[in-house]
Amino acid sequence: MFVFRVLNTVPYTNRAGAKDLVASIHSFFTSNILVGLAVLISWKQFGGTPIECMVPLDFTNAWVQYSNNYCWAQPTYFIPFTAPLVEEITPADVVVDGMARGNGEPRIVKKGGEKVSYYQWMSFFLLFEAACFRLPCFIWKYFASQSGMQVGEILRVSSDENNAVPLVKKANITALCIHLKGVLRFQKRLKLKNIVPHKFLRFLNIKYSAYYVTFIYFVAKLAFLGNVILQSKLLTHYMLPTEKQSRFGFDMWKNIFWGNGGNETWRENGVFPRVTLCDFQPKKNIVMTWQS
Repeated sequence: MFVFRVLNTVPYTNRAGAKDLVASIHSFFTSNILVGLAVLISWKQFGGTPIECMVPLDFTNAWVQYSNNYCWAQPTYFIPFTAPLVEEITPADVVVDGMARGNGEPRIVKKGGEKVSYYQWMSFFLLFEAACFRLPCFIWKYFASQSGMQVGEILRVSSDENNAVPLVKKANITALCIHLKGVLRFQKRLKLKNIVPHKFLRFLNIKYSAYYVTFIYFVAKLAFLGNVILQSKLLTHYMLPTEKQSRFGFDMWKNIFWGNGGNETWRENGVFPRVTLCDFQPKKNIVMTWQS
C-alpha cells in the first residue's frame, strides 16, 4: 500500500495517458514498476541496513558500523565459491647487467575479482530507466501539440463512452470535423501563399506541414525501439561481468534460468551476488578481508 501511495503522488505515473498497447506498456506499466522497485530499494538502502559484514568477534559495535559503511561506500568484488581466495605465484628473476638476480621464491598473493559497484546506485539507475521509458510519450505529446491539432482531445472525444447516444455522437463528430478543418485550412493557406515562418532555421517549418503529426508518430515509435536497445546495452555493460557481455547478455540469462551444463547460480556467474568481498585495513596495519 505504501508503494501505491507513493506512485499516486508521482504526476506521470498515476494514470495511463495512452491507448496504444506498446505506449501503455512502456510509459505506464514499465515506468510504474521501475519507480516502485526504486522506492523499495531506497527504503532498504537509506532507511535500513543495505550491507552486513562478517567481522571478527572482538569488533565493537562502532567498528561493525564503520565496516558496514566502508564496504558499502567502496566497490566490492566477487570471486566464485569454487575458486580460491589466494594463489601462489613465483616471481620472475630480475635481470641486471646481464645477470639474473632474485631468489624466485613463491609467495602467496590475494586474487582479484570482478568488481560489483552497481548495488549502491541501483535505485537511481531504476529511476533513470523509468524516465527513459517515459521519454517517447513525452516526445509524442509535446511535439504533436505543436501542430495545432489537439491529438489528445481528438482521441478522448473519439473514445468517449457517451458516443453510444446518437445525439452525443453527432455533436462530437461535428466538433471534431470543425477542429480538423480549421487545422488543415491553416496549413493549406500557408502552402498556397508560400509563407515560410522560419527563414533561417527552415527545418522548424516541418510542424506547419500536413504530414507533421504522422512524422512525429513514427519518431516516437522509433524512440520506443531505440530505448529498448539502449536499456539492453546499459544493463549488459552495467551489471554483467566483462567476459559475459556478448549478445546483450542473453547467454548469461539463459544460464541463470536453464543452467550451464546442469545448474549455474550467482555463486558461479557473479550476477547479483549475495556475498562479495571487501578489503579493509584497520589501524593495526594488517590487511583483512571481510565477506560482506
